[in-house]
Amino acid sequence: MTTLTTLRYVLRSRAVALSLAVASTATFASSVVSESVEQMTVSSSIVVRGRVIDSAVNWDASKSRIWTWTRISVEESLKGSAKGTITVKQPGGQIGDVVESVDGAARFVPGEEVVVFLEQARDEPGTFIVRALGAGKVKLVGSRVIRNLDGLNLVEPNAQQAAAHIVGCAQCAVDTRETFLARVRKAARDQ
Repeated sequence: MTTLTTLRYVLRSRAVALSLAVASTATFASSVVSESVEQMTVSSSIVVRGRVIDSAVNWDASKSRIWTWTRISVEESLKGSAKGTITVKQPGGQIGDVVESVDGAARFVPGEEVVVFLEQARDEPGTFIVRALGAGKVKLVGSRVIRNLDGLNLVEPNAQQAAAHIVGCAQCAVDTRETFLARVRKAARDQ
């Protein structure tokens, strides 16, 4: 190789390496359809208000994916007839040095009071998944209602509405507690 060819090769290799490095630091998001509280209620199998008991992380049966199972003590079944303790399954978690992360997935903290919009897990009877990842979990703190939409790309279902957008919101206030719960109860009743 001539010196000029070698220099071009080195510069091209560095440019490719730099572009890969920049691409790997980009922010990613999971896409879900943007829905109102009423739409989420109607499209969910059950909706419960409860308190997070604990979470456990493990491999799926094929040892190919990591999942987190969270137990929630049901304080009120807003839609459906859930009672006692329910189990919610979310993708991702950490086992030893292996971390599997899903952008926008709901995260649960023991002791927190939540409202969750749920669907039956297809592969585990008696276990539920959160509808629309983190958009289907709402945290109740006193009279406030907080929805964490960080890592979600909310896609508007109507093409005439605004284009898809990334919402980076660590603490999105939705409604007051009573207004929010009244909206969910009404949507479930009117269905």
